[in-house]
Amino acid sequence: MSDVALAKSCRRFNIPIPGRGHWAKVKAGKPSFQPPLAHRNFGEDDLLSFGRTSWEEDAKLRKEADDLLLAGELPSPPEFPETVVELQERASKAVGKVRHLKDLTRAHPALARIIRADGVKLEKARGETISWPWEERLFESPCGRRRAKLLDSIFQACARVGMRCSTSGNMPDSFEVSCPNGTRVSLKLDTPKRLADPEKHRVRPTEASEPLALHISWGWAPIAASGIQLTWKDGDAQRLEDQLSEIAAGVLVALEISQRDFRQRQHDNLVKRKEELIRSSEAERKRIVEEERLRIERLHAVITEKLLREADALRTAQSIRTYVHAVLAACNLSQNGTSDTEIEAWAAASLRHADSIDPVLSGAFLAPPDPVSSPVKPAPPANSARDRPAESGWHPNQKWNSR
Repeated sequence: MSDVALAKSCRRFNIPIPGRGHWAKVKAGKPSFQPPLAHRNFGEDDLLSFGRTSWEEDAKLRKEADDLLLAGELPSPPEFPETVVELQERASKAVGKVRHLKDLTRAHPALARIIRADGVKLEKARGETISWPWEERLFESPCGRRRAKLLDSIFQACARVGMRCSTSGNMPDSFEVSCPNGTRVSLKLDTPKRLADPEKHRVRPTEASEPLALHISWGWAPIAASGIQLTWKDGDAQRLEDQLSEIAAGVLVALEISQRDFRQRQHDNLVKRKEELIRSSEAERKRIVEEERLRIERLHAVITEKLLREADALRTAQSIRTYVHAVLAACNLSQNGTSDTEIEAWAAASLRHADSIDPVLSGAFLAPPDPVSSPVKPAPPANSARDRPAESGWHPNQKWNSR
């Protein structure tokens, strides 16, 4: 990563960088002002990552992290000294008083894009008698304009605190507010019926008097969301326009709670990962011990087989020598008409053969046993089509209805 890219990343994440002349002052031994780090924003992660890594580098880093996790101790569970009440007070102070913005000509960029798309759809719909569902204008009806003004007020308030607001598509059912280096939450602003069952109530409301509700959620079921408000509704005493400050503060609180959930889940995943690593390490240790036991068992069998084979060879050689001496003694006592030269030649050849198979004379008993290979693992069960036994009459190219 170049110094320019590093500086851009630092500015993006609100990290102060050395000013002009900083390194010259450090080299000269003069003091240089070092600005402190900014406070962590709502929902922002404690760890910042810069640059990119390849797939091989990622795999190597994961392997090193697993080794450290297996060899070391688990990190302590995350602690959040700030209570929910203190968090809500800090969020309310950060957003301040949120005004209800009624002018959509300077709407938030995420909403301005949808408003422009509505204008394009309106121009295309002029002169057409058929209205298609995908040509529906999201913010054209009185209720839609009210939704746009409410969302614009919330988005502008969140943007002032450094949050990023976005949408997906021209007909979004939900809107996102995210921290640039942290978590994100989803906002849904619709009628209570559509929020409860959108499949049953698919028709969007058009009247401005239709009661609305706003609900905040994130990608997983919250495990630390107790004590915070995630839903606001139109009521007899207060409408959503009167609750904008509470809603904007609630979005920031939800971002921070989702970050806490994420860190808690990270710790839980580390605990599970360490348990998996311990189990796999124990299974690997047992596998190595079992393979060594089988190897030693096989080695003993090979040594025993070699000793028995050499004992049989020694007995055979001794039997051959005994037989040769018996034949020579019998020939000396009897006159069978065989010449002494033939008898001596036969005896010499027989004794040479006995010496060749004698493990003591040849030194074969001192030779080490054959190398013992690892035990052959049993073949896996026939699960795939090509592993099915041929006698079953089944063939992978055979149709199910063929005979």
